[in-house]
Amino acid sequence: SIDEGLKERISGEVRSACCEEHVFQRSELLVPEDLYEDDDYWCMAAQEEQNIYLPSNKNDAVDICLKSNAQIMETADTLLANPPKFFSSQSPELILYVAQGEIAHAVPSQCDVLVSDKATTCHILAVRSTSPGGYSPPLASLTHVDGTQYETCIRDMIAEHKLHHANSIVCGYCEEKKDDYFGVIEMDVHLMGGFEDENGASRATSNFLIHLLARIASEERTLLRMTLQTCAITSMNDNGYSCPIGRGMGINLHSGECFLAKVDSSAAGPLQVVRSVRLWMSPKKLSVIYTPRSDNFVISPFYFAPFPEVDSLLQLNDDMLLNCTSTSPDVEESDFCDNVRTSLEFLKNYESHDIFPSNQPILLRRVDCNSWKRCS
Repeated sequence: SIDEGLKERISGEVRSACCEEHVFQRSELLVPEDLYEDDDYWCMAAQEEQNIYLPSNKNDAVDICLKSNAQIMETADTLLANPPKFFSSQSPELILYVAQGEIAHAVPSQCDVLVSDKATTCHILAVRSTSPGGYSPPLASLTHVDGTQYETCIRDMIAEHKLHHANSIVCGYCEEKKDDYFGVIEMDVHLMGGFEDENGASRATSNFLIHLLARIASEERTLLRMTLQTCAITSMNDNGYSCPIGRGMGINLHSGECFLAKVDSSAAGPLQVVRSVRLWMSPKKLSVIYTPRSDNFVISPFYFAPFPEVDSLLQLNDDMLLNCTSTSPDVEESDFCDNVRTSLEFLKNYESHDIFPSNQPILLRRVDCNSWKRCS
């Protein structure tokens, strides 16, 4: 029958996987509904199989396993098929650029596009949520993650969406609607980054993020319905020559569309050098630069000071500096060393009290289209 055939095909694609000894567990992450046939009968037949199955062993390569799912691979193909959209200060869209180690949240009235780029082993994660009944505007978040130490920050990102839609959830439960998912926040998840790097840094980040998102989807399933709308990670984002295909990703806050992106420095936001210096400090925590509760761009204070190796690093040639400071020296962009040297020179000449004299955040407001002016 049609329904049994569909179930068999999807089950095979989801579970067939990297190798026979893998054991898979059903997660609460879902594949996009629009990848199924536009037919009510087919959708009903597939409903039980919309959940993504993940390897139970956290050390198994989750990207390889997800490649066996035709629906997930279609999301990767769709993202990577088109060239990156280019943004500059002259772009008509209101852009909010999120650098490595940062996170931003915004609604459509605040900006048009959240975007980040220059990712190699790093991953860019974007989520967009809509409220039950449309009682609150869609909220989008985007972050540029460089490792596996950010569980609390990712959980805080999801909590921001629960807070944003809190009144909608209450209103939704009060209304006697027939929709099965009324009262549940719909959250679209988009994840891109990494490649087949020889050190396995990409795969470690992929495994961490996918399994974390799956845990959150399970824990929050009474409030959130999380769909993995886009997934192009590690081997799925490799061009076959150990080089990433996609390095930047943006999301349109109005439509929810996700796309490859490249951003000129003129549109990368204010005080770029100060923001880059944070990456040299530890412990690491994703810095929240924007929220729906204010139109201020926020650079939170953090401690920094020259460290003994600064002069030695500045004296290195490009090849040596690449190998000392990059997780992927063979595939970095041409301006990588220039940017590193700019950050190191800043660290050599300034300390945190010079930039944050009262240990207060720097606040900036958008002027014109994609320029910023300090307001504190």
